[in-house]
Amino acid sequence: MSTARGNSKKSGPPKHQNKSAYRNDMHSKSKQLAALNNMKMTELCPRCAEVIEWKIKFKKYKALTTAKKCTKCLIQKTVKRAYHIICDSCARKDSVCAKCGEKTGNIEQGGPSTSEQQALDEEFQAELRMLPERKRRTYLRLQAQGKLTGEAIAKIKDLDLTDDSEDKIEDFEDSEEDIENEDQDT
Repeated sequence: MSTARGNSKKSGPPKHQNKSAYRNDMHSKSKQLAALNNMKMTELCPRCAEVIEWKIKFKKYKALTTAKKCTKCLIQKTVKRAYHIICDSCARKDSVCAKCGEKTGNIEQGGPSTSEQQALDEEFQAELRMLPERKRRTYLRLQAQGKLTGEAIAKIKDLDLTDDSEDKIEDFEDSEEDIENEDQDT
Protein backbone atom coordinates (compact mmCIF):
# COMPACT_ATOMS: atom_id res chain seq x y z
CA MET A 1 0.00 0.00 0.00
CA SER A 2 1.41 3.35 -1.00
CA THR A 3 1.45 6.28 1.39
CA ALA A 4 0.85 8.79 -1.38
CA ARG A 5 -1.99 11.24 -0.84
CA GLY A 6 -5.35 9.85 -1.91
CA ASN A 7 -4.11 6.26 -2.11
CA SER A 8 -4.98 5.08 1.40
CA LYS A 9 -7.04 2.01 0.52
CA LYS A 10 -5.72 -1.52 0.70
CA SER A 11 -5.58 -3.28 -2.60
CA GLY A 12 -5.95 -7.04 -2.35
CA PRO A 13 -5.11 -9.66 0.25
CA PRO A 14 -1.89 -9.76 2.28
CA LYS A 15 1.18 -10.77 0.34
CA HIS A 16 2.04 -13.66 2.68
CA GLN A 17 -0.49 -15.70 4.63
CA ASN A 18 0.39 -18.22 7.30
CA LYS A 19 -0.76 -21.70 6.36
CA SER A 20 0.15 -23.27 9.71
CA ALA A 21 0.57 -21.98 13.24
CA TYR A 22 4.01 -21.13 14.57
CA ARG A 23 5.69 -23.86 16.62
CA ASN A 24 8.72 -23.05 18.73
CA ASP A 25 10.15 -26.55 18.33
CA MET A 26 9.88 -26.67 14.54
CA HIS A 27 13.59 -26.23 13.79
CA SER A 28 15.12 -27.09 17.15
CA LYS A 29 14.48 -30.16 19.29
CA SER A 30 16.85 -29.26 22.14
CA LYS A 31 16.42 -30.56 25.68
CA GLN A 32 16.17 -27.02 27.07
CA LEU A 33 13.30 -26.18 24.74
CA ALA A 34 11.51 -29.41 25.64
CA ALA A 35 11.95 -28.60 29.33
CA LEU A 36 10.57 -25.08 28.74
CA ASN A 37 7.54 -26.44 26.89
CA ASN A 38 6.81 -28.85 29.77
CA MET A 39 7.38 -26.27 32.52
CA LYS A 40 4.46 -25.77 34.90
CA MET A 41 3.40 -22.24 35.76
CA THR A 42 3.04 -22.25 39.55
CA GLU A 43 2.71 -19.46 42.10
CA LEU A 44 1.57 -17.10 39.31
CA CYS A 45 -1.63 -15.18 38.71
CA PRO A 46 -3.43 -16.06 35.45
CA ARG A 47 -2.25 -12.91 33.66
CA CYS A 48 1.43 -13.44 34.50
CA ALA A 49 1.18 -17.13 33.65
CA GLU A 50 -0.28 -16.18 30.27
CA VAL A 51 2.54 -13.68 29.63
CA ILE A 52 5.25 -16.24 30.40
CA GLU A 53 3.48 -18.92 28.33
CA TRP A 54 3.40 -16.48 25.38
CA LYS A 55 7.14 -15.82 25.79
CA ILE A 56 7.83 -19.56 25.75
CA LYS A 57 5.50 -20.17 22.79
CA PHE A 58 7.19 -17.56 20.58
CA LYS A 59 10.79 -18.18 21.73
CA LYS A 60 11.06 -14.89 23.61
CA TYR A 61 11.68 -16.52 27.01
CA LYS A 62 15.21 -16.02 28.30
CA ALA A 63 16.16 -18.29 31.20
CA LEU A 64 18.07 -16.98 34.20
CA THR A 65 21.80 -17.62 34.18
CA THR A 66 22.23 -16.96 37.91
CA ALA A 67 19.74 -16.91 40.76
CA LYS A 68 18.24 -13.58 41.89
CA LYS A 69 17.43 -12.27 45.37
CA CYS A 70 13.85 -12.55 46.54
CA THR A 71 12.23 -9.14 47.18
CA LYS A 72 10.37 -10.49 50.22
CA CYS A 73 13.01 -12.36 52.23
CA LEU A 74 16.21 -10.69 50.88
CA ILE A 75 18.27 -13.44 52.52
CA GLN A 76 19.81 -15.39 49.70
CA LYS A 77 19.55 -15.72 45.97
CA THR A 78 16.54 -18.00 45.95
CA VAL A 79 14.66 -16.93 42.79
CA LYS A 80 15.53 -19.57 40.20
CA ARG A 81 13.02 -18.76 37.44
CA ALA A 82 13.19 -15.94 34.91
CA TYR A 83 10.78 -13.00 35.22
CA HIS A 84 10.01 -13.88 38.87
CA ILE A 85 10.77 -11.43 41.69
CA ILE A 86 9.64 -13.54 44.65
CA CYS A 87 10.87 -17.03 45.56
CA ASP A 88 8.37 -19.90 45.53
CA SER A 89 8.37 -20.36 49.31
CA CYS A 90 7.55 -16.67 50.00
CA ALA A 91 4.93 -16.62 47.23
CA ARG A 92 3.30 -19.76 48.65
CA LYS A 93 3.45 -18.44 52.23
CA ASP A 94 1.98 -15.00 51.41
CA SER A 95 -0.23 -16.32 48.56
CA VAL A 96 1.01 -13.70 46.11
CA CYS A 97 2.05 -13.90 42.48
CA ALA A 98 5.77 -14.65 42.14
CA LYS A 99 6.10 -12.38 39.08
CA CYS A 100 4.07 -9.26 39.83
CA GLY A 101 3.80 -9.62 43.63
CA GLU A 102 0.07 -8.86 43.68
CA LYS A 103 -2.31 -10.76 45.92
CA THR A 104 -5.07 -12.20 43.78
CA GLY A 105 -7.46 -14.95 44.77
CA ASN A 106 -6.78 -17.37 41.94
CA ILE A 107 -3.06 -18.04 42.11
CA GLU A 108 -2.17 -21.51 40.87
CA GLN A 109 -0.40 -23.33 43.68
CA GLY A 110 2.31 -25.76 42.72
CA GLY A 111 2.63 -29.27 44.02
CA PRO A 112 5.74 -30.66 45.64
CA SER A 113 9.08 -29.96 43.99
CA THR A 114 10.82 -32.68 42.00
CA SER A 115 13.05 -33.68 44.91
CA GLU A 116 10.07 -33.78 47.29
CA GLN A 117 8.10 -35.80 44.73
CA GLN A 118 10.96 -38.30 44.37
CA ALA A 119 11.12 -38.68 48.17
CA LEU A 120 7.35 -39.27 48.31
CA ASP A 121 7.56 -41.83 45.49
CA GLU A 122 10.40 -43.69 47.23
CA GLU A 123 8.46 -43.71 50.50
CA PHE A 124 5.36 -45.02 48.70
CA GLN A 125 7.37 -47.77 46.98
CA ALA A 126 8.88 -48.79 50.34
CA GLU A 127 5.40 -48.99 51.89
CA LEU A 128 4.16 -50.98 48.91
CA ARG A 129 7.03 -53.45 49.32
CA MET A 130 6.16 -53.86 53.01
CA LEU A 131 2.58 -54.89 52.20
CA PRO A 132 1.77 -58.59 52.06
CA GLU A 133 1.62 -60.02 48.55
CA ARG A 134 -2.17 -60.28 48.48
CA LYS A 135 -2.74 -56.69 49.61
CA ARG A 136 -0.14 -55.45 47.16
CA ARG A 137 -1.77 -57.27 44.24
CA THR A 138 -5.21 -56.01 45.29
CA TYR A 139 -3.91 -52.45 45.41
CA LEU A 140 -2.15 -52.69 42.03
CA ARG A 141 -5.20 -54.31 40.42
CA LEU A 142 -7.51 -51.57 41.70
CA GLN A 143 -5.01 -48.93 40.61
CA ALA A 144 -4.90 -50.38 37.09
CA GLN A 145 -8.71 -50.41 36.95
CA GLY A 146 -8.88 -46.84 38.21
CA LYS A 147 -11.08 -47.76 41.18
CA LEU A 148 -8.85 -46.37 43.91
CA THR A 149 -10.61 -44.01 46.29
CA GLY A 150 -9.89 -42.95 49.84
CA GLU A 151 -12.38 -45.54 51.10
CA ALA A 152 -10.80 -48.32 49.03
CA ILE A 153 -7.31 -47.54 50.33
CA ALA A 154 -8.57 -47.54 53.92
CA LYS A 155 -10.28 -50.90 53.36
CA ILE A 156 -7.11 -52.40 51.89
CA LYS A 157 -5.13 -51.28 54.93
CA ASP A 158 -7.79 -52.69 57.27
CA LEU A 159 -7.91 -56.10 55.59
CA ASP A 160 -6.77 -58.65 58.13
CA LEU A 161 -5.48 -61.53 56.06
CA THR A 162 -5.88 -64.60 58.23
CA ASP A 163 -7.55 -67.97 57.64
CA ASP A 164 -10.72 -66.58 56.08
CA SER A 165 -8.87 -64.03 53.97
CA GLU A 166 -10.48 -65.23 50.72
CA ASP A 167 -13.92 -64.34 52.09
CA LYS A 168 -12.72 -60.90 53.19
CA ILE A 169 -11.25 -60.11 49.79
CA GLU A 170 -14.47 -61.23 48.09
CA ASP A 171 -16.45 -59.04 50.51
CA PHE A 172 -14.11 -56.16 49.72
CA GLU A 173 -14.58 -56.61 45.97
CA ASP A 174 -18.37 -56.84 46.46
CA SER A 175 -18.34 -53.59 48.42
CA GLU A 176 -16.34 -51.98 45.57
CA GLU A 177 -19.07 -53.05 43.13
CA ASP A 178 -21.71 -51.57 45.45
CA ILE A 179 -19.82 -48.27 45.51
CA GLU A 180 -19.67 -48.26 41.70
CA ASN A 181 -23.41 -48.97 41.45
CA GLU A 182 -24.16 -46.09 43.84
CA ASP A 183 -22.01 -43.78 41.73
CA GLN A 184 -23.84 -44.80 38.56
CA ASP A 185 -27.26 -44.28 40.19
CA THR A 186 -26.47 -40.69 41.13
